[in-house]
Amino acid sequence: MTQTERVAAGGPWRGWYHVMTNVRGAWLPGDPRGWRSYAHRDHCEGDYKNPPPPDEHLAKLRRARDSMRDPPEFLSETARTAACLALTERLLELGSNVPALCVTDRHVHALVRFCNYDADGEPIPNAAIPGLHPRNALRNDRDPAPRHLFGRAKMHASRELGDAGLKSSKALWGRRCHIKPVSGRAHQLNVYRYIIRHRERERAALWTFRDGLLPPPTHKPR
Repeated sequence: MTQTERVAAGGPWRGWYHVMTNVRGAWLPGDPRGWRSYAHRDHCEGDYKNPPPPDEHLAKLRRARDSMRDPPEFLSETARTAACLALTERLLELGSNVPALCVTDRHVHALVRFCNYDADGEPIPNAAIPGLHPRNALRNDRDPAPRHLFGRAKMHASRELGDAGLKSSKALWGRRCHIKPVSGRAHQLNVYRYIIRHRERERAALWTFRDGLLPPPTHKPR
């Protein structure tokens, strides 16, 4: 399949993905910013750019909060820096390309080309990915490797924060990641710039291929 055919079929351009994940409980069903349920079991109009009407899903949000055993464990500035470094290092160890990755107090954004793509963006058989089995297959024939590999990075970061005393013994990350294929060069650059802006806007720890690890800024967000 050519790159044009792969993108038309919903796949990534040259193997690039925009990956997003949250601290456990930081973005619940019914959130006023908009939300998406697993397998689209429930429908919500709008998203964070065009949120649904205020209080439209308030009852669902209350039920989701009541169902949680513990409140979300938001990340301190020190924890953000440690998590950013741990996530990036693990992805690089797994053979992925990571131009930019940021960690705020409640979520992660990353621009990644995973190791199941070669330098030309051509797919490598999933059999070459350690620990990836047919049971990892996703709905709609989506590539399971990005979620599998980023999940391994999340596990590593959680252990690193736990060993450093920067998190409790409770689960840190939400169960799933949002893996969005990058559709082209312009989209790739937009994602890169979007990730970088989080350092100033949300006091994120930031990794870039140019500057390495940058801790959260000391001044307040603009």
